[in-house]
Amino acid sequence: MEGGRADIEFLARSAVRVEVMDALRREGELSRTELRDRIDASRTTVQRNLEALEDRGWVRSRGRAYSLATCGELIADEFTGFRETVSAAEHLQPVLKWLDRSDLDLDLRLLSDATVVTASQGDPWAMVNRHVKRLEEAETVRAILPLVGLHAMEVTRDRILDGSARIEFIGTSSVIDTLRNSSDYRPIYDDLLGSDRFELYATDEEVRYYLGVLDDIVQIGVDEDGEPRALLETENSEVHRWARDTYAEHLSRARPVG
Repeated sequence: MEGGRADIEFLARSAVRVEVMDALRREGELSRTELRDRIDASRTTVQRNLEALEDRGWVRSRGRAYSLATCGELIADEFTGFRETVSAAEHLQPVLKWLDRSDLDLDLRLLSDATVVTASQGDPWAMVNRHVKRLEEAETVRAILPLVGLHAMEVTRDRILDGSARIEFIGTSSVIDTLRNSSDYRPIYDDLLGSDRFELYATDEEVRYYLGVLDDIVQIGVDEDGEPRALLETENSEVHRWARDTYAEHLSRARPVG
């Protein structure tokens, strides 16, 4: 354990060592001159760190060319993955702070390029506005709803009644109750159920976050006691596949509302 900690400190405390290993990981084999061209450090600094990595058995030389040794490849792969995970976690913190890790059975690094929308002083409903905008644009929508908003449901009705979209929702019991019993929502509910372009399902399961698949876009939204807190969206194909599968699993256990 102590040796592993020392190795981590050895690599992490030197940006040049990290850059050397990254460059060799990407390129496979580079000369000392090629490494100096890729790294923003002096010739002496690059050489000193190359020698330190070689002494540790992580880098090997053949003539004037350098490459990663087998253990160096493993360390570089793992260290790169760790840095990507840390970067993704920091980027996604506005969403992740409202979820348990078990809620998202997904490699968070796939969300590293996702757009994260949160409230601002000038736009406290930025998350809702982005969600509604996507509803206005999408041709096919499938979503799991832990809560419901009047503006979004009005847009849903408009898209259904003008014949330009097909929409399918899975709602919690509280969402279904609101649609059926609220004087604001009931007319929308009746209009939607009268269309063959809309399907509504009910679930008794706990829904920890909003999940929407709107054409090629995946949205994940989180709330606190019914108040939207953050929304992320991505077009990553692997996340899209995960979202479709997750929705299908929920749908298989839901019941139609008619």
